[in-house]
Amino acid sequence: MRRTVGIKIHDLNKLDSALLGMKAFFLLRPKNEFKERVENIMSEGAEEDEEDVRDDFSQGTIDLLAKRAGHTCSFPGCDVFTTGPHTQPNKALNQGTAAHIISASRKRGPRCDPSATPEQRKSIENGVWCCGTHGRLIDSDETSFPVSLLKQWKRDHEDKIRLKAEGRLVTRGMITSISITNLARFEETQRIDFGKKTILYGGASVGKTCTADMVAGLEDIERALRWRDAQFAKERPATISYEVFSSGLMRWRLNFGVETSVQCDDAFVPTIYSGFKVFYLRDVFVPSDVEFDETKYDDTQEEERDAAYTKISNRSLLDDLAKLTGVPREGFITAIQTLSRAPGDFWEHIKIDGENLSAKVGDGYINFRGLSSGEKQLVLLDIFMKLAEFSSRHAPTIFLLDHWAIRSLDDGNLANVLKKLGKLELPFQLIVVLGRIPPLFDRDGWTVFHLKGEGGAFSRSPVSVAAWTGVAD
Repeated sequence: MRRTVGIKIHDLNKLDSALLGMKAFFLLRPKNEFKERVENIMSEGAEEDEEDVRDDFSQGTIDLLAKRAGHTCSFPGCDVFTTGPHTQPNKALNQGTAAHIISASRKRGPRCDPSATPEQRKSIENGVWCCGTHGRLIDSDETSFPVSLLKQWKRDHEDKIRLKAEGRLVTRGMITSISITNLARFEETQRIDFGKKTILYGGASVGKTCTADMVAGLEDIERALRWRDAQFAKERPATISYEVFSSGLMRWRLNFGVETSVQCDDAFVPTIYSGFKVFYLRDVFVPSDVEFDETKYDDTQEEERDAAYTKISNRSLLDDLAKLTGVPREGFITAIQTLSRAPGDFWEHIKIDGENLSAKVGDGYINFRGLSSGEKQLVLLDIFMKLAEFSSRHAPTIFLLDHWAIRSLDDGNLANVLKKLGKLELPFQLIVVLGRIPPLFDRDGWTVFHLKGEGGAFSRSPVSVAAWTGVAD
């Protein structure tokens, strides 16, 4: 840096003397010394210029980053829109910023990496879209916001935007896909890409229960482990691969072979820690003390199933129903009390009186035990949906509705129930397992997959999974 020397000059004579002295000083210095000093100054300036060089994003890269982020901030939990209308009709506001993950500067700045090339620093892979506030925040503390964290934020946010664009994202999370290989009648890998609301349907013994149990295994791995000895070909291991989205995309894998193992993003872990809550409505009956292994029986063996399930006993009705829902008695009662204050989706009014659960029929109320099978099923459907709604406020939630739980509904009533479910705005993911598609089915709002198998219930022929073509069969 240049230094300025202050000289106090009291009169013109002293000024003349000072100028003559300075002239003599410069004339007497060797020329090489001047040349060396000039080169040093130029060199210092060049170093400063090199330090200040930035490899900024092009406008095209900035625009693409914003679009891939859905014009929303990538900071977890923010999601603020970064663009909007200007007061002038021919302009738009932009409050977003294309923040560098690795510093744009070659020698300074947050998360600076001198080994990075200019192309790497200005590439779209090095950018994360943020609002102005969070763009400044991540640059203020590189220790709290390292490169690996920002890259993870970017991946998670873009995955979320992709699911939203596909119309599949549930607020707190969802299972996006499952792939099953060499299990039950799935010989080759069969993949199902779930929507917000998905129907899986097919005839007897085509893997519907197996698939539902695998989904339920996201919360209770024991549901999935019941199938560990049900390989299609015993000499080969079976695998179940999940993709789930909550705060980000996670990949889980179950391996059934000589040993059973669990993997998360390729790392072996003790069990599935998905954080999902799964409500699995399988029947209006409560499991008795008789064991029933659904991995060894098919849908046609109703006598064996009825021997393994008994109607609600003389024990506390609320205790038995709470056991069916899988929530503590107090939580079950809370759901009923909520439904008693407002109509449910499928039943006008439900109430609790002591140990009794009653539903309004006509001008009066009938005890749950006195309802028909179809009426019980609709009451329980309302209760499960309310429990799933409560759960979805705190955790990613899946409601699994099995065809056994609505088997008393004829085609007309089943079509009406599915139509209403398809139109409801639900804060949780809904998966319905059916034996058939009713003739008057309205598929609006649904993703539908058909599980197909040849040879009937006891066949060992492979099963395939395909998106439904829209033709009832």
